[in-house]
Amino acid sequence: MKLIKTLALGAGLGGLLLSAAHAEGLQGKVIGFSQIGSESGWRAAETSVTKAVAAELGIDLKFADAQQKQENQIKAIRGFIAQGVDAILVAPVVATGWEEVLTEAKEAGIPVVLLDRGIEGPEDLYLTSVASDQVKEGRVAGEWLVGAVGDRQCNVVELQGTGELPGWSARYADGPVTIGESDDPAPIAGEAVLLLRLGAWMRTMDGAGYQGPKDITPTNVEAVQQVLLVDDAEGMSTWAIGLDAPRSYRVSTLTDPPRVVVDIQTEP
Repeated sequence: MKLIKTLALGAGLGGLLLSAAHAEGLQGKVIGFSQIGSESGWRAAETSVTKAVAAELGIDLKFADAQQKQENQIKAIRGFIAQGVDAILVAPVVATGWEEVLTEAKEAGIPVVLLDRGIEGPEDLYLTSVASDQVKEGRVAGEWLVGAVGDRQCNVVELQGTGELPGWSARYADGPVTIGESDDPAPIAGEAVLLLRLGAWMRTMDGAGYQGPKDITPTNVEAVQQVLLVDDAEGMSTWAIGLDAPRSYRVSTLTDPPRVVVDIQTEP
């Protein structure tokens, strides 16, 4: 019970591991951390800081990199349960599909803290969720874009869907882009390719879901040369955005209707 109270009071990576007031209650504990992956500098920094602070406070942190795959996260959580860890931190890659494994953690008496993103499921399956206000994020992103761009031309790639917002990750490709898990090169135009991975909305076997184009060639901008769907399997999809050169970008989410928005800067 003492550990649960400590987790509740100091939930989240910042509060959980950095709060001096609760550090004593966590010393010597074993905590499993299922991280989404390392799709961005922010995510990599979160992982690095978590490991460093855990070591400083004497926490035995069991870390698992899911590489943006939910099946890897579920496998890691079951591994943590089998090891009998004191608590589990999860940054869920998608919102659905967690009820079974979190029920297993609950039955084992292991508290779970959700980080960065929420899930769809009974709230009694996790101790608490530490996530940002995504509506405010969208508003702040819009205000930033207006201030940064002003009257200049700005290219925005927007993917719309029906239902809840998906999990997502974005990064520049560091090598050749292929179609699915094959070795076939993706015919994507441009000198730099930004990969956007989504965890929902794509077409199911019965034809439900995304109904839009899979290969888009903009005709009114030069910076964005092509947008191509390069992978769609197991509830995840990957879009390749071909650019004329590496450019600064920002990803945000909006609602009504649900959207993942990629803002690409076209001018210094």
